[in-house]
Amino acid sequence: MPRFFCLTFLTLILCFVSASAAPEEEWKQKLQNAEAQLTATYAQVEAQLDPAQKLKLQAAQKAWEEYRKLAVVAFAKEIENYAYSGEQANSEFLASLTWSRVSHLKRMLERRDLVGSDAEFRDADDSINKMYREHRRYLNRAGQRDTLKEAQRAWITYRDASAESESTVCPNRTSAALLVKTELTYERAFFLQTRGFRLGQNLSGAPTDIEREMRLSQLSSESADVRKKALDYFEANAADSLPILIAQLKLGMLPPSAAPIFENLGAKALPTLLELLDSSKETNETLPKFLAAVGPVAIPELLSRISSSNSAVSLMSMNALALLGPNAKEAIPSLLRIIENPDDGSRERAWRRSCAAQAALNIDPDNPVVVKGIVEAYIAFPTGYGYTAVLCKLGPAAKAALPTLINRGRDSDGDFDAMFAVLTIISPEDTELTSSLIEGLVDPNTVFSYCFGDALVKIGDHAVPQLEALLQGEDKVAVRRAAATLVRFKHPADTVIEKLVSLSKNEDPTEAVYFIDVLSAAGESAKPAVPTLWDLYRSNRPGVSAAALLALQSINPDSPDVKKVQLPAAFVFDPYYDARCYAESEPFERVPRLMTEADFNNDGAMDIGISDSMGNHGAPWQLYLKVGERKYKKIDELDTVSGMELFVKEKGVGYLKTYLTTSAATGVEALYTVSMDGLRLVKSVDLEWAEGRAHPVEANEQLPALEGYTKVELNAHPIEK
Repeated sequence: MPRFFCLTFLTLILCFVSASAAPEEEWKQKLQNAEAQLTATYAQVEAQLDPAQKLKLQAAQKAWEEYRKLAVVAFAKEIENYAYSGEQANSEFLASLTWSRVSHLKRMLERRDLVGSDAEFRDADDSINKMYREHRRYLNRAGQRDTLKEAQRAWITYRDASAESESTVCPNRTSAALLVKTELTYERAFFLQTRGFRLGQNLSGAPTDIEREMRLSQLSSESADVRKKALDYFEANAADSLPILIAQLKLGMLPPSAAPIFENLGAKALPTLLELLDSSKETNETLPKFLAAVGPVAIPELLSRISSSNSAVSLMSMNALALLGPNAKEAIPSLLRIIENPDDGSRERAWRRSCAAQAALNIDPDNPVVVKGIVEAYIAFPTGYGYTAVLCKLGPAAKAALPTLINRGRDSDGDFDAMFAVLTIISPEDTELTSSLIEGLVDPNTVFSYCFGDALVKIGDHAVPQLEALLQGEDKVAVRRAAATLVRFKHPADTVIEKLVSLSKNEDPTEAVYFIDVLSAAGESAKPAVPTLWDLYRSNRPGVSAAALLALQSINPDSPDVKKVQLPAAFVFDPYYDARCYAESEPFERVPRLMTEADFNNDGAMDIGISDSMGNHGAPWQLYLKVGERKYKKIDELDTVSGMELFVKEKGVGYLKTYLTTSAATGVEALYTVSMDGLRLVKSVDLEWAEGRAHPVEANEQLPALEGYTKVELNAHPIEK
């Protein structure tokens, strides 16, 4: 689900809960008012129509009533487990639908010339298709998708009938019908996006503004031309549009594309935006963009809020200043004070410092005082939460922070962001850091040891002697990591290759495979190892033989001898090596890999499946179908599963039924065919657990029955190296 989509729904939940305290008689009265208005307006329209037009009006009204009935059923089913479900929620949803219908009927009384657009209809159609898919994917309880589908079908019938009816009172019926279909399609997409909660007009007791609602939806369009039409509409009515835009913003539903409207309004929009800012309890991604769009006039107000006790207000004010860039240079002293404020270990303080650093750098990136302040503050109080990203932007100017970043990378928990910053900033001139990087590389507790190796490679030849000395030592971890680092230099010394050749002859297959893989990474520089690698290939030792062949292909790919023995790309002769079963995730112990043997495609040969783990959490399975002696075809990987069952009948194909637990009460059941052509999904069904058994989320949805098939027992067990 898209991030903006998720945030919208969460905001709407909070808004609805806060509004749900209305007295019972109040929300009931609002629905009654809407229905009374509908009855009166319908009678007015009907009185002005000829018999043919009346028939179309009646058909549209009947279709709308069916849609409304099914839509509220779908809505109630969807929210039944939420605190805001119940009669009031349903009533307000019904009122929203009713006021929309009133709006369309009232417009019929005006007999306006409505002009539709093919481009806008296509955009609306794309929008509703996207929202329907997103909405359907979100629903994972039994019956929810079925009621949604029924409501959607009823809506299509209503939309088309309404377009037919409304267009009868317009001069250009074809164009009018197209516009009505476009409007109703945008409206329905908006309902799906917001789970049925409208902008607030369902509580206002008045009809909706049809064009305004359509333009609001178009602000989120993927089409630049359509967004431009929406912007033109709101900019032409900027002052009148401000309250409705702010209401949208409060609900988290105003996209960043609306920024030009606030730019047009300038200072007129500032008081309202500041009022919203001051009342914010959580950060909003778009509010800072709209504050910045107002222009430099907002700077004094934003500056007065960056030290607010309300963290959300402080962060959003700094984000807005950052977007204002060089225009906000007067904010630099205040931002530096926040950056230099000692870190008390709290997440809130860390976020403020990071946000202030980002803002200061955006505003005045070439100011040496800013650069020095950012770097020295990190050295004094190193923190994460985005601060290292600021150091990355500084690049070489942040060199003074490298020792601190390296120490952060060596912490017991590891700080990948710190090491990423090291790799961004470090250069061959930083030779004085070689020893500390070596220490980090060989420390068994270092989480991101490969980052230390990458940093040493960036320093270059100055690091080689110390690495070569480690390679000759007895410390297993140091030898491994030094070897893996040395082969990343352009031309590893012959003595390095000789040592790796010696290590590749280890009797322990895990050790041998590790150093053979290191030789493989050395490429053509490892040509002196070729004779030994041929011996290792011919040894037929599990793992070792396959590793040696891969190394030969890497070191000497054009060799006729290598080409004779290598297999086509889709085939392997050692599934366990291909699945990296011999690899170790040092310094941590790997979760034991699991394997199962079975004739997955029912051709008489025993195949192999390999996975990292099996159980409630699940893991992907890689299947290898046996073709002949030391030859397996690697087919598509099976997505993460919690369990699987194999059924066979006809030769050459097997049926694999899988189950994946997606939550405490939901899961997905799927059926695949397994053959030499690959893994093919037959069907998948979303399930909900209730009363001790699984029920399809959609009625009558189930996997095909496998009558007459034999179930093959699959027993997974840890792989012994």
